[in-house]
Amino acid sequence: MNEIKDLPRGWVSEKMMEVATRITKGATPTSYGYNFLKEGINFIKVENVSFGRVDLYSISDYISEEAHLCQKKSILEENDILFSIAGTIGKTCIVRKEYLPANTNQALAIIKGVKRITLPSFLVLQLESFVASKTKSMARGGAMNNISLEDLKNLEIFIPPLSEQHRIVSKIEELFSELDKGVESLKTAQQQLKVYRQAVLKWAFDGEMCIQNEKSVRSISSLITSGSRGWAQYYSDKGAKFIRIGNLTRVGIDIDLSEVQYVRLPEKAEGLRSRLQEGDLLISITADLGSIGLVPSNFGEAYINQHIAVVRLNDSRYSKFVAWYLKSETGRRRLLEYQRGATKKGLGLDDIRDVLIPYPEVHVAQKIVQEIESRLSVCDKMEEAIEKSLAQAEALRQSILKKAFEGKLVPQDPNDEPAEKLLERIRLENQNSTPKPTKKKAKGAVK
Repeated sequence: MNEIKDLPRGWVSEKMMEVATRITKGATPTSYGYNFLKEGINFIKVENVSFGRVDLYSISDYISEEAHLCQKKSILEENDILFSIAGTIGKTCIVRKEYLPANTNQALAIIKGVKRITLPSFLVLQLESFVASKTKSMARGGAMNNISLEDLKNLEIFIPPLSEQHRIVSKIEELFSELDKGVESLKTAQQQLKVYRQAVLKWAFDGEMCIQNEKSVRSISSLITSGSRGWAQYYSDKGAKFIRIGNLTRVGIDIDLSEVQYVRLPEKAEGLRSRLQEGDLLISITADLGSIGLVPSNFGEAYINQHIAVVRLNDSRYSKFVAWYLKSETGRRRLLEYQRGATKKGLGLDDIRDVLIPYPEVHVAQKIVQEIESRLSVCDKMEEAIEKSLAQAEALRQSILKKAFEGKLVPQDPNDEPAEKLLERIRLENQNSTPKPTKKKAKGAVK
């Protein structure tokens, strides 16, 4: 169903398959026996698409000419539209000449041949707005959300007169130009806050008070262990908190409970051994190595899985100090010196036990934590204000797009050729250009 009940004068709505000459996707070259190369033809993946463009500097995989021709259906051409249908759904861009030659994989759909009916830039703006939200609602799957090509082919899009499309795109680009400048300034400020956070931690832990005395984690801890496996069978809508790597943030030492899983454990379950206590230090030991969390007071019943290690200090008064130290560049570097593994990096419990930690007098440690949290609280307030402004900018962006696709952003011109007439003319031209099949002569016919 369309989101606009009554289309503006001269507009029509059509399924994507009626507008594009072809909608397809790529494949993985290794499936056909080809290896990725360090140089060659660009192989574009979802992660290479950002802010409506392909970041050529982010491409790390290339393919040979032979592999390129083997994946003939996904050879990219100028003005093709890329639309991510797996992973992060809805990332969109127009293929530019400077990206070519290029190919892609099955996570990116390729929409070809829309130029005669709709401007590629106009279609991309639709895909970025309400079409992207529709595909997200249709997303199926677990950790890797995806939609099918059939879903994409059946999406209904709006087609104004071509002249009006030009006016809409021009006005949106004008408005977005100013909006994007503001967003860029806000994101620059975010990056500066990250630098300041690390500067605060560097100041705190590189001082003379910290480096005078160091101890291994082993010598200051009463417990160092990791969680158990097989938690899926205990998942529940309510119960004890189940902490996973995604709940450990990169910003501070708080545990993020916005998307926490709950579990109900039976008596004598193996997982009971990993029940958390106030002041426990949590460290991710697989995947996103070195993420840190600290169990606060009144946290309630909670457990961890095998991807997280818990360190319980002999003196809980040092818990925050050690947590903040491991968040600092120096502490993180010391921790990750012990990572092992070729493809999948990991940390062992003995590795964590051997990490050296500054260990000043307890009153010094508490004073350092107080200074850290006092300074970083200012960062938190600024970060909150920036996030609010970014959300407002995105809301304004969506408001502009909504107005555009309701036909209210630019004035209409009664002299514009209606989209319906354009479609009729193109269909008639396509029929006339299609070669008629030749009739085969019957055997024995007179020449």
